[in-house]
Amino acid sequence: MKFRLNAIFFALFISTLSANAEIFFTGEAAMCAELNKSKEAKLRGYLTGQLNFTENIFIRTEVSLKTGDLMENGLFEDNQSAVKMGELSLTYAHPSTSVSHFLSLFIGEADSIGKDSFLRHQFAISSIASPLLQSYTSPNGLALYPLGGYGGSVTIRLANKPLAGALYVYNNTKVVKDWNEEAKTNTSKDKIQSDFMPNIDLRFATVTKIATIDIAAGIGIPLEDENSNNEDAFLVIKRIFLHAGATALIGSPESRSIFMQVGFENLEWKKKLDVKKIDEKLFLFLEPRMKLRNGGVNLSVFNIPQKLLEGRYDDFSYQHLTFIGEKNTLGANLMIYTDKFVIRNSRVRAGLNLMFSLEETYFKDISIDMEKSEIKGAPFLETELLGGFFGASLQASYCNSAIDVKAIIGYKKTL
Repeated sequence: MKFRLNAIFFALFISTLSANAEIFFTGEAAMCAELNKSKEAKLRGYLTGQLNFTENIFIRTEVSLKTGDLMENGLFEDNQSAVKMGELSLTYAHPSTSVSHFLSLFIGEADSIGKDSFLRHQFAISSIASPLLQSYTSPNGLALYPLGGYGGSVTIRLANKPLAGALYVYNNTKVVKDWNEEAKTNTSKDKIQSDFMPNIDLRFATVTKIATIDIAAGIGIPLEDENSNNEDAFLVIKRIFLHAGATALIGSPESRSIFMQVGFENLEWKKKLDVKKIDEKLFLFLEPRMKLRNGGVNLSVFNIPQKLLEGRYDDFSYQHLTFIGEKNTLGANLMIYTDKFVIRNSRVRAGLNLMFSLEETYFKDISIDMEKSEIKGAPFLETELLGGFFGASLQASYCNSAIDVKAIIGYKKTL
């Protein structure tokens, strides 16, 4: 009921704004189809956009869609599907000749750590995320830690220097829910006796000719109502959680550069900092990129927590990565491509991904277990089509004496 009333008041507020305002909308929509060798066909998609009511007030939203197997009951029959709103935010912007200020209120996810949406919004740059950390139905890359739940933020951007900073204060309901689900089966974790976990995060970003950097860090403080003896209490703080992430692109995208991401999520701190399972919480991605005369080469090495690949508290449960699977936690990938083909005035990029990875394995388990190893190859084709972006990939993988094949086709268009 509380959420419904909030939504009603929000709708009335928007209606009041729009009564005497010149409204315009910008956004992006995408849809992706996946067909595997079991003849299962699934669709995933999203719609994201910004609705400006005045020069100073706008809202942003993102809605994701996924379906079950469309072939199970037939393409023209009822099929399982789900729709999820990933973000709904209201922002007041106050630009000036020296400093621009942005005050935002949000529900859902807003500029999560690891995604490059903060960089794109503040500096109007193209995405710098690795192709491996995107999908045909994802606008921002993969989140290292979700700035999700409900809360607000204050952002400051300098006008004469490429610098921006932000402060976030929010209740991260996604993380509490995920922690308590794990506590049901993991005896080393005790349940958080509350749905209220205030988070405070600080962020810094800059864009120069040789470097693009986005750094964020924060703490989550569960405010519980039971002590260690399971007795009712007014306010109990048993632990805090630390999280941080950094994204950097060093060098020139037109010649040679290195893309790096590092971070960790939900590192528990009680009497002492728990670092025993840091490798299972550590996100590490390193990708040297080399542009050649007729194409380019990217070499990637990664260690990604499985919960992020599974979309445990991120919208990637609706928007899976195109090439990295849900269990490919540790691995390396070589991408070779050419972008010199032109068909009917549209530039075409064609290439090949070759990956070796270990399932459910992290740096501490660096020994190679052939039963957990996977070899994957995927030729791909990407081009402009009907004013949008078209991508197609045919993937073949070999794991534990089994071969899997699937085709993925995606289309993305700016609205």
